[in-house]
Amino acid sequence: MHPLFHNCVYALGFLLWRDDSEKFQPPYSWQEHVGPIFKQYDILYPVMRTILNLSNFTDVTQPSNIRLIRYAMTLDFNHPSYMPVTRDLSPMKQAAVLQWLDDPVYESPISIYSSDVIALCNTPIFFYPTNRDTAT
Repeated sequence: MHPLFHNCVYALGFLLWRDDSEKFQPPYSWQEHVGPIFKQYDILYPVMRTILNLSNFTDVTQPSNIRLIRYAMTLDFNHPSYMPVTRDLSPMKQAAVLQWLDDPVYESPISIYSSDVIALCNTPIFFYPTNRDTAT
């Protein structure tokens, strides 16, 4: 062994992601999918709040911020401005965030599968939020 490498420690790192494929199904929403992801990064990197409050729906969904987030998340993985900087967001969650940015929805549609409703309508009924501007 070369004398320069005599005291070297070799490290090997692994990054494993949990299979959340059942939870991360479209349509994606802020409350159920994207908000918790951004909230985690907001807590880890509070200095980002001077640029963008990642835990705030209204801030994130400003058109200029959507462009900024999309830009940072689609850079080459090795680019220094790639987001998230920790490179720990699973490809599935990254794809969900990017898809959500195309049409940022605060809440998921709520399904009612009551036997009475099915008996009357024979189809599920969906309720959608009517005013996204009040969401924070």
